[in-house]
Amino acid sequence: MAGYARSVAALCTVPVDAPQEKPAGGKFVCALCGYIYDPAEGDPAHGVAPGTPFDAIPSSWSCPLCGVDKEMFKPVE
Repeated sequence: MAGYARSVAALCTVPVDAPQEKPAGGKFVCALCGYIYDPAEGDPAHGVAPGTPFDAIPSSWSCPLCGVDKEMFKPVE
């Protein structure tokens, strides 16, 4: 599924600009599906405890909704 999500992400017309200034402790949004990672809530179902800043999430973590890699997230403005 993650491979499919990456293929779909490659077709996405909204580019994810990299590198970006990532505010510590802020929310991040998935560029593909719009899922918002909120550090206050974390992602306990996928091993990320509440209070975990986005930068502290392991690189192996992926979007819980669409499965794209962490690199597809950008800061919520």
